[in-house]
Amino acid sequence: QVDWLKKNNFGGAMVWALDMDDFTGTFCKEGKYPLITTLKNGLGLQNSDCVPPAQPNPPITEAPNQGGESGGSGSNPGGSGGSGFCAGKANGIYADPTNKSNFYNCVNGETFVQKCQDGLVFDTSCSCCNWP
Repeated sequence: QVDWLKKNNFGGAMVWALDMDDFTGTFCKEGKYPLITTLKNGLGLQNSDCVPPAQPNPPITEAPNQGGESGGSGSNPGGSGGSGFCAGKANGIYADPTNKSNFYNCVNGETFVQKCQDGLVFDTSCSCCNWP
């Protein structure tokens, strides 16, 4: 079956029930993990030349989105009536009364302005962006 995968140019394989493999190597007398080992060997995934890096790469952290992008979110210090919009309101999603493509996400009194994708408007019946 591994040959069939390779012949038909599949990019890999998946094992549905991994619990059927012999984890301890006591039943099949083929060593530990005979199913996974056969699959790995058949696909040519031996990792003898793989060497882990001396030090792991540092995580990549992106700066938070400052709004203005479609679908973005962030605290809005002003504009479209966003400043203080959620003060005293229950957590939830609210339509922006001044812009049908925007909506407010209120979390613990903090206002997050979000924008629907181009061509969509906020629909209060589903609290989602929808076609007009």
